[in-house]
Amino acid sequence: SNIINEHKEFLDKKKFPFEIIFFERAFIALINFIINTAVLITYAFLKFNISNVLILLTPILLVFFFYFALSLLMLISLLNLLVSDTKEFIRIFLIIGLFITPTIYLPDMKIMYLDILININPFSYFIYAFRDLLFYNQVNLEIWSFIITMTLFFVLVSYYLFYKFKSRINNFL
Repeated sequence: SNIINEHKEFLDKKKFPFEIIFFERAFIALINFIINTAVLITYAFLKFNISNVLILLTPILLVFFFYFALSLLMLISLLNLLVSDTKEFIRIFLIIGLFITPTIYLPDMKIMYLDILININPFSYFIYAFRDLLFYNQVNLEIWSFIITMTLFFVLVSYYLFYKFKSRINNFL
């Protein structure tokens, strides 16, 4: 969330594409995610004997997840310029988010208000899609279309806001 402050010297350079710093941070996090996903795929293959072609969709889902995370990174970095305690809010939301993801609860568990909270969490849809691919050998087109739409929306909004405020970022620093 503090990327812009940490690399403000690059903002003054007109020819340096500052967006590369966001890509670099998101890609570093993606490496761990890819390793963990490879472990999950191996586990799913050994445990459930999955040899389905649908598992080839996992890299496509990873690309959508990468761009979704990248756009959130850009939005949070811009928000951090306006609100100085963004890091504390992020920590609180991550703790809450941990408990409102479908990783802790089984799909058959029907807890009245928890279902609503889980469906509000945008990361839940990525978890549903990965779970369907790796463990159930299926693709839910409704979830995939929501992921694609949500990712495109967040990417467009984050890039628009970043380019709109890019020239004024130095005023906030």
